[in-house]
Amino acid sequence: MGFYDFEKDLEESDRSTKEEIIPTLERFGYKVLKTNDDKEFDIHVVTKHGEYLIEYKQDMECFRTGNVFVEFESREKPSGINTTKSDMYLYKIHTPDNRIIIHIAWTNTIKKWIDDNKLPHGSSRIRIATGGDPGSNTRGYVPPYEEYLKLGKIMLKIKL
Repeated sequence: MGFYDFEKDLEESDRSTKEEIIPTLERFGYKVLKTNDDKEFDIHVVTKHGEYLIEYKQDMECFRTGNVFVEFESREKPSGINTTKSDMYLYKIHTPDNRIIIHIAWTNTIKKWIDDNKLPHGSSRIRIATGGDPGSNTRGYVPPYEEYLKLGKIMLKIKL
C-alpha cells in the first residue's frame, strides 16, 4: 500500500530496497545474493545458517489504520502471501506511533497465524480489507499492528 499507483509504488520499493533494506540486512549479517522482481520472492540472501528467500513489503497506511496489510489477492488472482516462495517476510511499516520499523518474520509463521484464525467455511477472525491501486481489487488480511509484531522481530526502528 502506498501511492495507489503500481508504477510509483514499484519505484519507491526499488529505492527503499537499495537504500534501506539491503543495508539493514547487511548490518544483521545477511549477504544479498540477488534481488528479484516476480511474485516468488524479492531478495535472495545467505547467512551463516543457510540461504533464504525474502519477500519485501511496505505498509504506508499502518500509521493511519493501526493494521498491517498482508496481501493475498490482486486482480482476482492469488498474490502476496498466497504465491510467495519466500522463507521470510520483511516489512517496512509506517507505524501508529510515528516511527518507521523494519520487521522480519518467517513466512510459515505468518501463514500458520492466518490459518489458526480462519473459521469454518473460509471466513476469518482476521479482518479482510481491499486496497491497492484503482482497479486492482487487491485484498489482504489486516491484523492489528501490535499483534502482527508478535509474529517476528523488529530489526530497525526510526523515529520520525
